[in-house]
Amino acid sequence: MDEPDMGSYKKNIMKNKIYTLFILIFLMTSCNSGSKENKGEKKFIREIKTKKSPYSFKKDVVPNAETAIKIAEAIWLPIYGENIYEEKPYVAKLNENNVWVVIGTVHSVKGGAAYIEIQKHDGKILQVYHEK
Repeated sequence: MDEPDMGSYKKNIMKNKIYTLFILIFLMTSCNSGSKENKGEKKFIREIKTKKSPYSFKKDVVPNAETAIKIAEAIWLPIYGENIYEEKPYVAKLNENNVWVVIGTVHSVKGGAAYIEIQKHDGKILQVYHEK
């Protein structure tokens, strides 16, 4: 039998090492490229967070608890159905951030209450959920 040529054997090992090295470099640069922050994207996100509502009102859209409760009921009804009326009376309080917090009343041991946060100035709904 013929013995393998040691020169070609060493060349094949060297080629494999070079291919492996190129693949590793490619993978490392591919993985790293996704981790860099896009400055334009970061600026856009910052603008969204700091941008005020495009609508400016001379008076508050939700000036009192009665209005906040009417808005809350209008939002809750399509979500939770007619059962929402069982949580009357609703309680509306203005917090330190000028946000109306409206909560339904729990009349039994089981279940929770409907909850909503409404911005006083522009009527923006910040949170809606029902406690369990």
